[in-house]
Amino acid sequence: MEKMEHFQKKTNRRNVALQQRIFSLLSCSAKERYDQLLQLYPELFQTVPKQLIVSR
Repeated sequence: MEKMEHFQKKTNRRNVALQQRIFSLLSCSAKERYDQLLQLYPELFQTVPKQLIVSR
């Protein structure tokens, strides 16, 4: 039962994250999405070249 609850919580978190990404794609500009990415994952910008993150 414990494993099932863990699986359900994990699945729910993934679904919420997916819905937020879809909403962001539909309602935010590229600049706003870039700013959100920077805010959520600041360490990403330390390790990954900007050319791989931003495409023009």
